[in-house]
Amino acid sequence: MIVVINSLFFASNLDIATISRLALAGGLIIIAIGIFAKMHITVTRQLSDTTELLKGTLEAISQGVSVIGADKRYKLFNQQTCDLLHLPASLLASKPTLPEVVQYQIDRDDFRDFGEVTPDARAYIFSRGVNVDEHTKRNYVRKDAQGRFIEVKTHPMPSGDVVRTYADVSQYENVSKQLRELLAEQQVMSQLILQQVRQRMIDSMTSLALTRDNETGLHIQRTKLYVKTLAQAWSGGEGYRERLSNDRIEKITAAAPLHDLGKVGIPDHILLKPSHHTADETVIMRTHAILGETILLAAAGNDYTPDSIFNIAARIAGGHHENWDGSGYPSRKQ
Repeated sequence: MIVVINSLFFASNLDIATISRLALAGGLIIIAIGIFAKMHITVTRQLSDTTELLKGTLEAISQGVSVIGADKRYKLFNQQTCDLLHLPASLLASKPTLPEVVQYQIDRDDFRDFGEVTPDARAYIFSRGVNVDEHTKRNYVRKDAQGRFIEVKTHPMPSGDVVRTYADVSQYENVSKQLRELLAEQQVMSQLILQQVRQRMIDSMTSLALTRDNETGLHIQRTKLYVKTLAQAWSGGEGYRERLSNDRIEKITAAAPLHDLGKVGIPDHILLKPSHHTADETVIMRTHAILGETILLAAAGNDYTPDSIFNIAARIAGGHHENWDGSGYPSRKQ
Protein backbone atom coordinates (compact mmCIF):
# COMPACT_ATOMS: atom_id res chain seq x y z
CA MET A 1 0.00 0.00 0.00
CA ILE A 2 2.84 2.42 0.89
CA VAL A 3 4.62 1.67 -2.40
CA VAL A 4 1.45 2.35 -4.38
CA ILE A 5 0.89 5.69 -2.59
CA ASN A 6 4.49 6.81 -3.22
CA SER A 7 4.19 5.91 -6.89
CA LEU A 8 1.02 7.94 -7.19
CA PHE A 9 2.61 10.88 -5.39
CA PHE A 10 5.66 11.13 -7.66
CA ALA A 11 4.07 9.99 -10.94
CA SER A 12 0.80 11.87 -10.78
CA ASN A 13 1.85 14.93 -8.76
CA LEU A 14 -1.18 14.40 -6.42
CA ASP A 15 -1.40 16.61 -3.40
CA ILE A 16 -1.03 15.30 0.12
CA ALA A 17 -4.77 15.52 0.89
CA THR A 18 -5.72 13.36 -2.07
CA ILE A 19 -3.01 10.86 -1.27
CA SER A 20 -4.24 10.71 2.33
CA ARG A 21 -7.82 10.01 1.25
CA LEU A 22 -6.64 7.26 -1.08
CA ALA A 23 -4.58 5.76 1.71
CA LEU A 24 -7.57 5.84 4.06
CA ALA A 25 -9.83 4.21 1.47
CA GLY A 26 -7.23 1.57 0.75
CA GLY A 27 -6.86 0.84 4.43
CA LEU A 28 -10.62 0.44 4.83
CA ILE A 29 -10.72 -1.91 1.86
CA ILE A 30 -7.92 -4.01 3.34
CA ILE A 31 -9.73 -4.16 6.68
CA ALA A 32 -13.02 -5.13 4.97
CA ILE A 33 -11.27 -7.83 2.97
CA GLY A 34 -9.68 -9.15 6.14
CA ILE A 35 -13.01 -9.21 7.96
CA PHE A 36 -14.70 -10.94 5.01
CA ALA A 37 -11.90 -13.50 4.78
CA LYS A 38 -12.17 -14.23 8.49
CA MET A 39 -15.97 -14.57 8.26
CA HIS A 40 -15.64 -16.80 5.20
CA ILE A 41 -13.22 -19.07 7.03
CA THR A 42 -15.54 -19.21 10.07
CA VAL A 43 -18.66 -19.96 7.98
CA THR A 44 -16.79 -22.54 5.92
CA ARG A 45 -15.58 -24.24 9.10
CA GLN A 46 -19.09 -24.17 10.60
CA LEU A 47 -20.58 -25.56 7.37
CA SER A 48 -17.98 -28.29 7.32
CA ASP A 49 -18.67 -29.12 10.98
CA THR A 50 -22.42 -29.16 10.35
CA THR A 51 -21.96 -31.38 7.31
CA GLU A 52 -19.83 -33.81 9.29
CA LEU A 53 -22.36 -33.74 12.13
CA LEU A 54 -25.20 -34.47 9.69
CA LYS A 55 -23.26 -37.31 8.10
CA GLY A 56 -22.38 -38.72 11.50
CA THR A 57 -25.98 -38.45 12.64
CA LEU A 58 -27.31 -40.14 9.52
CA GLU A 59 -24.85 -43.00 9.91
CA ALA A 60 -25.45 -43.34 13.67
CA ILE A 61 -29.24 -43.73 13.64
CA SER A 62 -30.72 -47.20 13.25
CA GLN A 63 -33.21 -46.16 10.59
CA GLY A 64 -32.45 -45.83 6.94
CA VAL A 65 -32.88 -42.27 5.63
CA SER A 66 -32.88 -41.06 2.06
CA VAL A 67 -33.76 -37.78 0.37
CA ILE A 68 -35.43 -37.93 -3.02
CA GLY A 69 -35.69 -34.80 -5.14
CA ALA A 70 -38.68 -33.44 -7.01
CA ASP A 71 -37.35 -35.23 -10.11
CA LYS A 72 -37.57 -38.51 -8.13
CA ARG A 73 -33.79 -38.89 -8.05
CA TYR A 74 -31.91 -39.91 -4.93
CA LYS A 75 -30.00 -36.97 -3.51
CA LEU A 76 -28.88 -38.27 -0.12
CA PHE A 77 -28.84 -41.60 1.73
CA ASN A 78 -27.16 -43.32 4.65
CA GLN A 79 -25.63 -46.77 4.92
CA GLN A 80 -28.66 -48.09 6.83
CA THR A 81 -30.76 -47.42 3.73
CA CYS A 82 -28.49 -49.69 1.73
CA ASP A 83 -28.48 -52.35 4.45
CA LEU A 84 -32.25 -52.38 5.00
CA LEU A 85 -33.09 -52.33 1.30
CA HIS A 86 -30.17 -54.63 0.49
CA LEU A 87 -28.96 -52.19 -2.17
CA PRO A 88 -25.36 -51.50 -3.23
CA ALA A 89 -24.20 -48.03 -2.17
CA SER A 90 -22.81 -47.50 -5.66
CA LEU A 91 -26.34 -47.75 -7.08
CA LEU A 92 -27.75 -44.97 -4.88
CA ALA A 93 -24.55 -42.93 -5.27
CA SER A 94 -25.21 -42.81 -9.03
CA LYS A 95 -28.39 -40.83 -8.16
CA PRO A 96 -30.91 -43.12 -9.86
CA THR A 97 -34.61 -42.32 -10.02
CA LEU A 98 -36.99 -44.02 -7.62
CA PRO A 99 -38.68 -46.05 -10.41
CA GLU A 100 -35.23 -47.28 -11.46
CA VAL A 101 -34.53 -48.51 -7.93
CA VAL A 102 -37.95 -50.22 -7.72
CA GLN A 103 -37.31 -51.89 -11.08
CA TYR A 104 -33.90 -53.05 -9.80
CA GLN A 105 -35.62 -54.66 -6.80
CA ILE A 106 -38.30 -56.26 -9.00
CA ASP A 107 -35.67 -57.71 -11.34
CA ARG A 108 -33.89 -59.14 -8.31
CA ASP A 109 -37.18 -60.77 -7.17
CA ASP A 110 -37.36 -58.81 -3.92
CA PHE A 111 -41.16 -58.82 -3.91
CA ARG A 112 -41.86 -62.53 -4.39
CA ASP A 113 -44.16 -62.79 -1.38
CA PHE A 114 -47.06 -60.46 -2.17
CA GLY A 115 -49.18 -62.10 0.53
CA GLU A 116 -47.05 -60.30 3.12
CA VAL A 117 -47.22 -56.91 1.38
CA THR A 118 -49.77 -54.27 2.40
CA PRO A 119 -52.14 -53.01 -0.34
CA ASP A 120 -50.40 -49.60 -0.50
CA ALA A 121 -47.02 -51.24 -0.99
CA ARG A 122 -48.43 -53.65 -3.58
CA ALA A 123 -49.93 -50.79 -5.62
CA TYR A 124 -46.65 -48.90 -5.41
CA ILE A 125 -44.63 -51.90 -6.63
CA PHE A 126 -46.99 -52.64 -9.53
CA SER A 127 -46.80 -49.00 -10.71
CA ARG A 128 -43.00 -48.86 -10.21
CA GLY A 129 -43.72 -45.67 -8.29
CA VAL A 130 -44.16 -43.78 -11.55
CA ASN A 131 -47.71 -42.57 -11.02
CA VAL A 132 -47.52 -42.26 -7.25
CA ASP A 133 -47.72 -38.81 -5.67
CA GLU A 134 -44.64 -38.81 -3.46
CA HIS A 135 -45.75 -35.59 -1.80
CA THR A 136 -48.45 -37.40 0.12
CA LYS A 137 -47.48 -38.57 3.57
CA ARG A 138 -47.79 -42.35 3.68
CA ASN A 139 -46.73 -45.36 5.68
CA TYR A 140 -46.63 -48.99 4.57
CA VAL A 141 -44.92 -52.28 5.43
CA ARG A 142 -43.51 -54.82 2.98
CA LYS A 143 -41.67 -58.12 3.32
CA ASP A 144 -38.32 -58.42 1.57
CA ALA A 145 -36.60 -61.45 0.04
CA GLN A 146 -34.80 -62.17 3.34
CA GLY A 147 -38.12 -62.43 5.18
CA ARG A 148 -37.73 -59.10 6.98
CA PHE A 149 -40.62 -56.69 7.38
CA ILE A 150 -39.53 -53.21 6.32
CA GLU A 151 -41.63 -50.19 7.28
CA VAL A 152 -41.38 -47.33 4.77
CA LYS A 153 -42.51 -43.82 5.68
CA THR A 154 -42.72 -40.88 3.29
CA HIS A 155 -42.30 -37.33 4.63
CA PRO A 156 -42.86 -34.51 2.08
CA MET A 157 -40.76 -31.34 2.47
CA PRO A 158 -41.73 -27.77 1.55
CA SER A 159 -38.76 -27.66 -0.85
CA GLY A 160 -40.37 -30.33 -3.01
CA ASP A 161 -37.95 -33.00 -1.85
CA VAL A 162 -39.14 -36.09 -0.02
CA VAL A 163 -37.56 -37.73 3.00
CA ARG A 164 -38.00 -41.49 3.20
CA THR A 165 -37.28 -43.50 6.32
CA TYR A 166 -36.87 -47.26 6.52
CA ALA A 167 -37.06 -49.42 9.65
CA ASP A 168 -36.86 -53.15 10.32
CA VAL A 169 -40.13 -53.94 12.13
CA SER A 170 -39.82 -57.72 11.81
CA GLN A 171 -39.95 -58.32 15.56
CA TYR A 172 -43.11 -56.24 15.92
CA GLU A 173 -44.79 -57.87 12.92
CA ASN A 174 -43.87 -61.39 14.03
CA VAL A 175 -45.11 -60.76 17.57
CA SER A 176 -48.31 -59.21 16.18
CA LYS A 177 -48.83 -62.27 13.97
CA GLN A 178 -48.32 -64.59 16.94
CA LEU A 179 -50.77 -62.54 18.99
CA ARG A 180 -53.36 -62.70 16.21
CA GLU A 181 -52.91 -66.46 15.99
CA LEU A 182 -53.20 -66.81 19.77
CA LEU A 183 -56.30 -64.61 19.75
CA ALA A 184 -57.87 -66.76 17.03
CA GLU A 185 -57.07 -69.92 19.02
CA GLN A 186 -58.45 -68.31 22.17
CA GLN A 187 -61.68 -67.42 20.38
CA VAL A 188 -62.03 -71.00 19.13
CA MET A 189 -61.37 -72.34 22.63
CA SER A 190 -63.83 -69.84 24.11
CA GLN A 191 -66.51 -71.01 21.70
CA LEU A 192 -65.82 -74.65 22.57
CA ILE A 193 -65.93 -73.89 26.30
CA LEU A 194 -69.10 -71.86 25.85
CA GLN A 195 -70.72 -74.73 23.93
CA GLN A 196 -69.71 -77.16 26.67
CA VAL A 197 -71.08 -74.87 29.38
CA ARG A 198 -74.33 -74.45 27.49
CA GLN A 199 -74.64 -78.19 26.97
CA ARG A 200 -74.05 -78.80 30.68
CA MET A 201 -76.66 -76.18 31.52
CA ILE A 202 -79.11 -77.87 29.15
CA ASP A 203 -78.35 -81.28 30.64
CA SER A 204 -78.76 -79.91 34.18
CA MET A 205 -82.02 -78.17 33.34
CA THR A 206 -83.30 -81.31 31.63
CA SER A 207 -82.45 -83.38 34.70
CA LEU A 208 -84.14 -80.78 36.89
CA ALA A 209 -87.29 -80.94 34.76
CA LEU A 210 -87.32 -84.74 35.01
CA THR A 211 -87.19 -84.63 38.81
CA ARG A 212 -90.45 -82.66 38.80
CA ASP A 213 -92.33 -85.13 36.60
CA ASN A 214 -93.17 -88.81 36.53
CA GLU A 215 -91.64 -89.19 33.10
CA THR A 216 -88.34 -91.03 32.49
CA GLY A 217 -85.36 -90.38 30.28
CA LEU A 218 -87.13 -92.31 27.53
CA HIS A 219 -89.65 -89.49 27.34
CA ILE A 220 -86.80 -87.07 26.59
CA GLN A 221 -85.46 -89.31 23.85
CA ARG A 222 -88.91 -89.74 22.30
CA THR A 223 -89.49 -85.97 22.36
CA LYS A 224 -86.16 -85.27 20.64
CA LEU A 225 -86.89 -87.92 18.02
CA TYR A 226 -90.39 -86.57 17.28
CA VAL A 227 -89.13 -82.98 17.03
CA LYS A 228 -86.22 -83.89 14.76
CA THR A 229 -88.42 -86.02 12.51
CA LEU A 230 -91.01 -83.25 12.13
CA ALA A 231 -88.38 -80.56 11.52
CA GLN A 232 -86.64 -82.65 8.84
CA ALA A 233 -89.97 -83.36 7.14
CA TRP A 234 -90.87 -79.66 7.08
CA SER A 235 -87.41 -78.55 5.95
CA GLY A 236 -88.18 -79.69 2.43
CA GLY A 237 -91.43 -77.77 2.24
CA GLU A 238 -91.99 -74.38 0.67
CA GLY A 239 -91.29 -71.56 3.13
CA TYR A 240 -89.27 -73.74 5.50
CA ARG A 241 -86.10 -74.50 3.53
CA GLU A 242 -84.24 -71.40 4.73
CA ARG A 243 -85.71 -71.43 8.23
CA LEU A 244 -84.92 -75.09 8.92
CA SER A 245 -81.25 -75.55 8.10
CA ASN A 246 -79.43 -78.61 9.45
CA ASP A 247 -77.77 -76.50 12.14
CA ARG A 248 -81.09 -75.01 13.23
CA ILE A 249 -82.73 -78.46 13.32
CA GLU A 250 -79.94 -79.71 15.60
CA LYS A 251 -80.47 -76.76 17.95
CA ILE A 252 -84.24 -77.28 18.01
CA THR A 253 -83.71 -80.97 18.75
CA ALA A 254 -81.30 -80.18 21.59
CA ALA A 255 -83.66 -77.56 23.03
CA ALA A 256 -86.83 -79.69 22.86
CA PRO A 257 -86.26 -81.59 26.16
CA LEU A 258 -86.51 -78.28 28.03
CA HIS A 259 -90.13 -77.73 27.02
CA ASP A 260 -91.45 -78.69 30.50
CA LEU A 261 -88.77 -76.89 32.54
CA GLY A 262 -91.42 -74.53 33.93
CA LYS A 263 -92.86 -77.39 35.97
CA VAL A 264 -90.15 -76.72 38.58
CA GLY A 265 -92.30 -73.77 39.65
CA ILE A 266 -95.54 -75.72 40.07
CA PRO A 267 -96.39 -76.82 43.65
CA ASP A 268 -96.18 -80.56 44.34
CA HIS A 269 -99.83 -80.91 45.35
CA ILE A 270 -100.85 -79.72 41.90
CA LEU A 271 -98.04 -81.12 39.75
CA LEU A 272 -98.15 -84.59 41.32
CA LYS A 273 -101.90 -84.76 41.91
CA PRO A 274 -103.09 -88.22 40.73
CA SER A 275 -106.66 -87.09 40.00
CA HIS A 276 -108.07 -84.37 37.74
CA HIS A 277 -107.25 -80.76 38.52
CA THR A 278 -109.83 -78.28 39.63
CA ALA A 279 -110.39 -75.17 37.52
CA ASP A 280 -108.08 -73.09 39.77
CA GLU A 281 -105.44 -75.84 39.76
CA THR A 282 -105.61 -76.01 35.98
CA VAL A 283 -104.90 -72.27 35.76
CA ILE A 284 -101.84 -72.71 37.97
CA MET A 285 -100.70 -75.81 36.10
CA ARG A 286 -100.82 -73.99 32.78
CA THR A 287 -98.44 -71.30 34.03
CA HIS A 288 -95.58 -73.78 33.58
CA ALA A 289 -95.30 -72.72 29.92
CA ILE A 290 -94.68 -69.07 30.83
CA LEU A 291 -92.43 -70.09 33.75
CA GLY A 292 -90.29 -72.23 31.46
CA GLU A 293 -90.00 -69.45 28.88
CA THR A 294 -89.01 -66.94 31.57
CA ILE A 295 -86.32 -69.24 33.04
CA LEU A 296 -84.80 -69.97 29.64
CA LEU A 297 -84.79 -66.31 28.59
CA ALA A 298 -82.94 -65.58 31.83
CA ALA A 299 -80.43 -68.31 30.91
CA ALA A 300 -79.95 -66.66 27.50
CA GLY A 301 -78.94 -63.46 29.28
CA ASN A 302 -77.77 -60.74 26.90
CA ASP A 303 -77.69 -63.12 23.95
CA TYR A 304 -80.55 -61.88 21.82
CA THR A 305 -79.62 -63.99 18.79
CA PRO A 306 -82.82 -65.73 17.64
CA ASP A 307 -80.89 -68.90 16.77
CA SER A 308 -79.17 -69.26 20.14
CA ILE A 309 -80.19 -72.52 21.77
CA PHE A 310 -81.67 -70.91 24.91
CA ASN A 311 -83.80 -68.49 22.89
CA ILE A 312 -85.03 -71.40 20.77
CA ALA A 313 -85.73 -73.39 23.95
CA ALA A 314 -87.59 -70.41 25.44
CA ARG A 315 -89.91 -70.21 22.42
CA ILE A 316 -90.50 -73.97 22.56
CA ALA A 317 -91.28 -73.87 26.29
CA GLY A 318 -93.59 -70.91 25.91
CA GLY A 319 -95.50 -72.34 22.98
CA HIS A 320 -95.48 -76.11 23.30
CA HIS A 321 -99.15 -76.14 24.39
CA GLU A 322 -100.32 -73.94 21.53
CA ASN A 323 -102.40 -75.59 18.80
CA TRP A 324 -102.31 -75.08 15.04
CA ASP A 325 -105.90 -73.82 15.04
CA GLY A 326 -105.07 -71.03 17.51
CA SER A 327 -106.45 -72.77 20.56
CA GLY A 328 -104.29 -73.89 23.46
CA TYR A 329 -102.41 -71.82 26.00
CA PRO A 330 -100.99 -69.43 27.12
CA SER A 331 -101.73 -67.18 24.11
CA ARG A 332 -105.39 -68.23 23.70
CA LYS A 333 -105.60 -66.77 20.21
CA GLN A 334 -108.91 -68.57 19.69
